[in-house]
Amino acid sequence: MAAQDKRGSTVFVGDDVSVSAPLKIHEKPLEDVIAEFQTHADNGLSSAEAAKRLEEDGPNELEKPPRVSLLVLFLIQLNSVIMYLLMAAVVASAAIKATGDDADKFISYVDSIAITIIILINATIAAVTENSANDALEALSSLQSPMCTVIRDGQEVQIESSNMVRGDVVKLGTGDVVPADCRCIKANDFRVNEMLLTGEPEDVAKNTKIKARVPGQPEKLTADNMAFSSCNVKAGTCIGLVVATGMRTRVGSIAALLNEKRDDGAEEKGFAASKSFAALDKDGDGALTYDEVTVGLKMRGIKMTDAAIADMCKDLDANGDGKITLEEFDQFCLTKAPAPSAKGKSEGCLPDTKAGQTPLQANLEKLSINLGYMAILVCLGVFIVGAAMGTKDPEDPDVPSWLFMIMVAVTLTVAAIPEGLPLCVTIALSSGCSNMVKENVLMRKIAAVETLGSASIICTDKTGTLTEGKMTLVAMYAGKVDYTVTGKGFDPTVGKITTTKGDESANDSGGVRATLGSAVLCSNTTLKLETDPDSGVQKWTPRGNSSEAPLVVAGHKVGIKLEDLEGALARVYEIPFSSSRKMMVTITKTTGSTTLTHVAKQGEHTAHVKGAPNYIMEKCTSYMAADGSLVPFDEAAKAEFTAKVDELSSQALRVLAIATKDLGASLPYGEEEETDTKFGKIVGGLTLCGLCASIDPERDGVKDSVLQSREAGVRVVMITGDYLKTAIAIAKNINILNRNTFTEDNGEATDCGALRPHKEGEYLPNGDIDALTKTTSVFARAKPEDKLEIVKSLQRQGFVCAMTGDGVNDAPALNRADIGVAMGLEGTEVAKGASDMILTDDNFCSIVKAIEKGRIIYAGIQKFVSFIMSVHFAEVLQIFLCIVSSIPVMRQPLQILFLILVTDLPPSIALGFEPGEALTMKRAPRPKTQPIVMNWMWRGIVANGLILTVCIFYTYMIALWAYAGAFTSEEIIDPTRTSCAIWETDKMTPTLKIDCGVWTGCSTTSGDALYSAACKADYLTEWTSIVTGSASETAEADAAAAITGANGAYYTPHGNPACAICIDESIRRARTATFISLVWAEGVRAYCSRSFENPIWVDTFSNTSMNKAVLLAQITLFIALYLPGLNHFLGLYVDEIHGWGWFIAFQGAVACGVGCELYKFVAKQFIVEAELANYEEDADGNVKTADVAITVEK
Repeated sequence: MAAQDKRGSTVFVGDDVSVSAPLKIHEKPLEDVIAEFQTHADNGLSSAEAAKRLEEDGPNELEKPPRVSLLVLFLIQLNSVIMYLLMAAVVASAAIKATGDDADKFISYVDSIAITIIILINATIAAVTENSANDALEALSSLQSPMCTVIRDGQEVQIESSNMVRGDVVKLGTGDVVPADCRCIKANDFRVNEMLLTGEPEDVAKNTKIKARVPGQPEKLTADNMAFSSCNVKAGTCIGLVVATGMRTRVGSIAALLNEKRDDGAEEKGFAASKSFAALDKDGDGALTYDEVTVGLKMRGIKMTDAAIADMCKDLDANGDGKITLEEFDQFCLTKAPAPSAKGKSEGCLPDTKAGQTPLQANLEKLSINLGYMAILVCLGVFIVGAAMGTKDPEDPDVPSWLFMIMVAVTLTVAAIPEGLPLCVTIALSSGCSNMVKENVLMRKIAAVETLGSASIICTDKTGTLTEGKMTLVAMYAGKVDYTVTGKGFDPTVGKITTTKGDESANDSGGVRATLGSAVLCSNTTLKLETDPDSGVQKWTPRGNSSEAPLVVAGHKVGIKLEDLEGALARVYEIPFSSSRKMMVTITKTTGSTTLTHVAKQGEHTAHVKGAPNYIMEKCTSYMAADGSLVPFDEAAKAEFTAKVDELSSQALRVLAIATKDLGASLPYGEEEETDTKFGKIVGGLTLCGLCASIDPERDGVKDSVLQSREAGVRVVMITGDYLKTAIAIAKNINILNRNTFTEDNGEATDCGALRPHKEGEYLPNGDIDALTKTTSVFARAKPEDKLEIVKSLQRQGFVCAMTGDGVNDAPALNRADIGVAMGLEGTEVAKGASDMILTDDNFCSIVKAIEKGRIIYAGIQKFVSFIMSVHFAEVLQIFLCIVSSIPVMRQPLQILFLILVTDLPPSIALGFEPGEALTMKRAPRPKTQPIVMNWMWRGIVANGLILTVCIFYTYMIALWAYAGAFTSEEIIDPTRTSCAIWETDKMTPTLKIDCGVWTGCSTTSGDALYSAACKADYLTEWTSIVTGSASETAEADAAAAITGANGAYYTPHGNPACAICIDESIRRARTATFISLVWAEGVRAYCSRSFENPIWVDTFSNTSMNKAVLLAQITLFIALYLPGLNHFLGLYVDEIHGWGWFIAFQGAVACGVGCELYKFVAKQFIVEAELANYEEDADGNVKTADVAITVEK
């Protein structure tokens, strides 16, 4: 059929399908599949047809979203409310300065330029940090084999995997990577590792058989007659028919999930808006049923009546088979309505970052909005009050009051908006990312380091994450003796085999050597010490079937190696494992001397059998005792061995039975006989050598890490493809389930079938799913879609979810989780590309370290946010007080900017590097919606701001009185003032309230050099009111009249030049002294802010970053005070303040430190003692309640 020519095949299995449902690609007869794809099993496609299909379907590659460029990352950093506020302040300041008299001077725009630089630095740091670790999904295609062998025009040819098309016939062998989804045409002991898809480490045997449907029973996650794209071939050979390429493969369908936009409304139905409808094609034939089309229309937001949908389906259904090809439907939707983005909003120029905001980003956004409102209200309020009072600039009284107040309002904007806040957050997170590298954690997204600190649930895959991902032999049972096998991984030099009781070496045990000897001889896997060409590191690597690897490794531990045995025991025949036989058989002929004593004598044959215990024991008539002798395998012995199998299986161990049989000099079958006939003649009357039990062992430290997580209030949820009983056993081993309190009906372990009990695979309503996920810590038999639904359910309940994983099957959930954690060594590029952070050592324990680091970083962020906010609150309050009390504004805009960005910023950043508290990992995770600044912190911000304001304002008032002899702007600049504060050279203190008047000697005689019309000979009488009662005034008048050529004197009320200095310089002197005091006070407050509770003298200098920051602030202060040009540019005149200025600056700083510490002592009542995470478990699984009280921020 023409329409079928277009159809690829996305193979979805695992659903409970009815017998009447249309056949899927793996259920159809092979001849029908070959005919459907119009190819030939022996000759393959013609080159011309392959080229045509490549043109139609496109390359065999996975679609990838475009990488976010460095420029776009930079622009994204600017897309926040606080950045908008800062940019608004820049524009407002520049606009005001552009209308002034100094509009053409560079100095007028320094504040605008400085804020702009801060904005650019912040955005650059964040963008560069993210870009350096962000590889997005670029390496997805690296999973696929670059070259592959196909049959075209009847000839074997080598092509790039990207050029493979539907209908190609491909040849696969050991070590290959399956380049596309293939239906097996021929399979010879063909085994594929599907861990990337299923998460399970065991190799899967593939064949050409069609498995009939069983009503009411779910299918396997992967069909036995299918080989899926990107999976590794571990053994055997196969000739396969390519049925799906690119995005239509199983890996492609998962990649499509990663590219989807989040649409909460659609997700309630279990879907998300996507440009690809492959996920709907559950029949796997590249076409949609009418019902699936209806769902697809809803995904695209296209509203049509049922009648209109029916008419559309009939028009597009060219074949009349009740289906529409994916291409036809996609084209219809593009014509009808372009695919909308999440929630129906149109795409902007920048990626939408709101949906994926971390809790910290969301809280900062909320805080920024509140700060914006407060800044606007304060600025408006001050402007209105100042303009109404007619407040003028004492240093430039000609400027209209309203214009002066606009400039003050802009100054307040600079003071109110915490310019350093985003930079401090960025540096704290960036530094956290750098530090995490030392803990083997690579952060791909800068905010992720903090998010993990708020995680309340870790959803983790089992294989390769909690476990090694390497099957390891851990127990044996031979001759009715239990043996323990130690060591992990594939290194045979680590560990040994001993008796379980007595710890005696079993290297020479007849039962052990016979069991492992036959196991190795019945394997095709080799073990070699190989050197990595890149790193030069040597490691033991098995080649072949991963289920045989633990047997081969254990054989090496007792000196049994296949390469040593092959010289004396030549293999003459092999029957591969099959799902029907449940065992593998090899026959060796003894041709020389060997260390194995249980094999036949020279010239005779021995059969070696390994497989499922129940199948093999049915064929056994004897078993081998510990000393190597044979004992009848009666019912009692069989029951004993069966009980041992059950015991080992209950421990989540995979048990294999090993058996042998002496076949004599001649083989019991004819060469022409069928394999099954030969098999029947070989396996009768076997001797059971022993049982081998393997497990994928947990990683070192995982047990302790899981317990640490629970003590920190973080629940670990294991999501695995294992059967429920196996998953429960493993979860008990690693402390996810308490082995003493767990029961199968307590809701802590659930089969994922409970999430989708309906035959069509539809998920339960959200409420029902939420009820399951709320208590479940182990999910078994999980599909990729299940993991995604579980994560979404937990997020709906307000949990902050971290998801760990390494396989392709983990990628959608990694992408959806609040923070995705991928494995760096064993993880696929798909998983890494979907993650927020990567564990470079694949160690689950690193996650716990990352959680602790994230919590420490967040605590530091809270401290410097509180510190910065109190600084800005005090700045605004001080300026406001100056305006309403008609006192000269105590700081100029440049001084404010210098304080905030130069002297306050380094200590603020240092607070982000505060070491963690002792009970950091005993606290429960903070709620997702908890604000950065909580109520009690606001009280502290206000209180500390008030203390700082009182101390600095008091210092300023003293300085004004000392240098000006007045307080208000009007009094200070009054040209008629009669007194002032006069400073004599080299004096520590001023002479307060000195008269500004001056006596001048003169002559009353016209023409004299000292003649003045104001001259009076009776000056004491003329200015009686001045001299009466003042001997000093009389003496000064007489002295003036006594000069040569004078016969009188006159009095000038404002003639003292010292008073002019007082009027012109007093404000800048007071500002300089107050500036010094504030910088010192902030240094003291920085040390006070290191703890909300502990006094300043507790570990005062333990934060080396703080020591350096405060020292840097003091160095910059003295540079600003003494560097010529810069000091006057900033309005600082340190040479004019005398010793008195330094003294009052010091006392102001000390008073501020004392006040803040006193408040900290009083404020303890606001920090309420709360419960711990309240979980403690000992090594025996006994849970006890912690009795340590801890403080948490509320």
